[in-house]
Amino acid sequence: MTHEDNAAVDTPQSSQPDVFAIAAGMLKNDKGLLAPMLFVLGVPVLTEVGMDLNDLVPPIAPVLFNRFIQIAVVAFIVLRWRQRLQKAGQSSLAPLPVVGRISVVSLVISIVLFLPVIAAMGLAQGASFVLVLLLGLGMMWTYRMYLFFAVAGLLGKPLLEGMSKSASLIRGNGKHLMRSLIAPCAYTILLVGICQMPYPDGRSLGWLVAASVAEGTFWILSTYTALALALTLVSDSDWRQAGLDHYRSERLTTLAKQGGETITKYISPKFGSAMLAVALLLWAGNMIRQLNQPPAATVVIKNVSVEDYKIQLALEVQDDEYDFRGFQPFALSIRTATGGQLVEKLESISRAPDKEEPVMLLTKGDGPRADLFITYSSTKTKASLTGLDNMWLWYKSKPLVAVTPELLKKNL
Repeated sequence: MTHEDNAAVDTPQSSQPDVFAIAAGMLKNDKGLLAPMLFVLGVPVLTEVGMDLNDLVPPIAPVLFNRFIQIAVVAFIVLRWRQRLQKAGQSSLAPLPVVGRISVVSLVISIVLFLPVIAAMGLAQGASFVLVLLLGLGMMWTYRMYLFFAVAGLLGKPLLEGMSKSASLIRGNGKHLMRSLIAPCAYTILLVGICQMPYPDGRSLGWLVAASVAEGTFWILSTYTALALALTLVSDSDWRQAGLDHYRSERLTTLAKQGGETITKYISPKFGSAMLAVALLLWAGNMIRQLNQPPAATVVIKNVSVEDYKIQLALEVQDDEYDFRGFQPFALSIRTATGGQLVEKLESISRAPDKEEPVMLLTKGDGPRADLFITYSSTKTKASLTGLDNMWLWYKSKPLVAVTPELLKKNL
């Protein structure tokens, strides 16, 4: 077979029904499974909360567990529809090899996306261009592998052949892939935003868990829309070789009709774009409220140490109700009462004045009360800083505690 023949075989089937009508049909057929799958996707966060895993296992363990659950749900959906679409008498694929192949590609995707970000935290600024380049290449590779789960589970392709086939399906179909993501992104952002409305900073454990569980909406919806896209892009030769139903067009047409106009409309790019606009407005509103919301923790200034071009605050923070959830020490700053800048940048946050370990967040394990020592650099001399009578400690966009002249004069 020539290169031109291969290209012809791999051309999307124009006679196939609309992708979103097919996805709607699959969703309607699986309506009884959607809530259980969402619950399963929420198991990692429920387990972490219920068992307080932060004190029992390495930080990476919950992340890996969460990723495995996501892969398992994706594999379940594609293998379920592989079984329903295969021709009578055809043996089903063994689930473990499929899950293994999807896991390998998923792990590589995680590495190529997050490793440059992690490395950037410990490298000099001169390496930033290389890291951005690596991140860009990683995103391109991730995009090419987006349909690998469908190729592995629907066609039963081995790892390397499946990767090649996934890239060939995406080639020239980027617009269709982006369209398949609009509704899943919109509904996920909307549901998470609704869960964050009561406490935008995440201080409430119940609403924080609800928001985390709602994130599973993306995995479910995007799997169905991407699988529907793959069903229309797979060539007839690959379809037959995989042992799928000979009556391909009829089966997909039936699925599209089963979905109905209402579900098809709700997951379509046009309706999804409108919902995305609403979701982003809700997200922006939550963000504005969060920036202007005082912390749940009580903050008391115990001492102020002033030097030339440097100022350090010794703080006592206490949170008996929320265990410091949502409290971000790095959001503290020193300004005038009206928001004028008095310091140049945050130098360090630690639990003791002589410690180097930075403190990004406080947790339940820190107890209801904690000491923080925050150092800022300034363009002002010691005399200028101690002479100020309009200095405040801010949290995000809200003045919190006045730094009184009496505290500053202790440095004289």
